[in-house]
Amino acid sequence: MDMTGFGSVVPRSDGAFSRRVAEFLAHNDDLLSTPSWTSGEAPVAETLRRLGDAGLLKAAATDSSDGAVPGCFRSAQLHEALASSACGAAGAAVLTHLEVGARLIAGKGGITESILEGMHAGKETVALAVTEPGGGSDLTAMSTRLGESGICGEKFMVTNLPVADWIIVLAVDTEHRTGKRSGPALLLVDAADPGVTVSTLETRSNAGFMGAVTLQDASVAAVLAPAGLGLLALVRHLLHERVMLSVRLSALAARALRQAVAETSSRHRFGDTLIKNQHLHYRLAEEWARLQSTRALVRYGLRQLARRSCTPSLAAMCKLHAAETARAVTELGVRFAGATGYRLSHPAPRLLADAIGLSLAGGADEVLLEHIDPKGSLAL
Repeated sequence: MDMTGFGSVVPRSDGAFSRRVAEFLAHNDDLLSTPSWTSGEAPVAETLRRLGDAGLLKAAATDSSDGAVPGCFRSAQLHEALASSACGAAGAAVLTHLEVGARLIAGKGGITESILEGMHAGKETVALAVTEPGGGSDLTAMSTRLGESGICGEKFMVTNLPVADWIIVLAVDTEHRTGKRSGPALLLVDAADPGVTVSTLETRSNAGFMGAVTLQDASVAAVLAPAGLGLLALVRHLLHERVMLSVRLSALAARALRQAVAETSSRHRFGDTLIKNQHLHYRLAEEWARLQSTRALVRYGLRQLARRSCTPSLAAMCKLHAAETARAVTELGVRFAGATGYRLSHPAPRLLADAIGLSLAGGADEVLLEHIDPKGSLAL
């Protein structure tokens, strides 16, 4: 099976930046390998520091010097490279740092200017705390409140929280302290505030960088979006995050498919390689075709993102199809690996776990379907 059809999903790449990323990956394999992220304390801070020292975080957030390659394309190059060669947890930590925390505080002025500078240098980290215990994606059920004494509430399943210096918190402003409108506000909190208690949550495939936080009269360091505009700020942010997640999912699926093809091409059964079995060949061909169409959609989503024309419906479609493809390909990889694919040392189960985790980030399939407008098809 010819697998040479996989290039970059990024519409237009910055060659010099790609070489810098490749050099970084080659010299930091020890840091980005799976064992570092699945046992003990995840090296989030060290990974971000090294990326910052290499100038990759700031470069990924800005356009190329000649203006030919938008910053979102360079950022996608970094995420694609990490998903193609490193442990999925490392890429998740970098994406949260660069595409979530840094983007939500950018351009807000005041204290956030120095924080953003520290983030691009890899010296400070910001986590986004939105999900609440029992609430899931239903933000209307949010119980976290900003009152006269500060912020009170609980948030959980927050990426990078155990190492975060700052926390962005979505809270209902019950007393209109940040604006005259009603509704949630997006607030910046110092993680070292006495009213902040952080705990680490272990997940199925990663360790040390997911967390929960309890807020008890926590002080507000900065208002990123006033009362009534917090959800709007998050919706705008989700467009970018979901497209970038689809980039990672597409790269992960391509990696898993290459692994499956290589394995079935080398393993023998009844005197011939597994890939010569017609059923196995057809299944791999089906997933190759599915992945190519998914990558075309993601590439289009990136183009629209660069033009500031990406709609919520398009971003949701990119993430939905990329998640479905990644799960299907990685599950197939485990089955085609046979009993060896059940071993922890085999890459197939790790890729499957990463695909499942990424599918939940930025909204599960059912949440994404709610954001896809079927009436948009009338314009085609």
